[in-house]
Amino acid sequence: MRWFSKRSEKEEIKSQVEKVLILYLNNLRVIDKEDEINGKSSLSLTLDLAALHKKGSVENAGNQVFHTTDGIKFNVDDFYRYPDLFDNNQLIMHLKGMAKQMKSYTNEREVLAGMTIYYLSAAAFAFPELRSQVEEMWIYLKKGFSDCETFDPKLDAPIDLISSSTSP
Repeated sequence: MRWFSKRSEKEEIKSQVEKVLILYLNNLRVIDKEDEINGKSSLSLTLDLAALHKKGSVENAGNQVFHTTDGIKFNVDDFYRYPDLFDNNQLIMHLKGMAKQMKSYTNEREVLAGMTIYYLSAAAFAFPELRSQVEEMWIYLKKGFSDCETFDPKLDAPIDLISSSTSP
């Protein structure tokens, strides 16, 4: 009975997320050390690109409306700030779609880095056991908030993740 040994789609997505999260956190740690030496944060560009990605997604979605299991309506913009509005199955589908979209940007590292912020933020709610690592990601990213031109933490960041993040 071979189908017992096959990993579920959710397990496959979690495995992919874990790999991305490990790489992303390692990169942020290196960037953070370099920024300490240079005396400023270089993460603002990544955050600004994340905000542009979010803006494009919201514009592409138009007036698309989602519903929570309780019937509460929300839009794509709300999703970026409150990923926990989606139920787990919706989050898994969204992560799958984002992973596919991110593959098309493999040659554009800065764009990919910006998209990864939201991908991992959504993953923190789909896979709660990864939340502390995603909060660590936001600890590093917060250091770039003050230098951002378009990224506004009050409008563009997942509220629950940045409010619970403290310094490393």
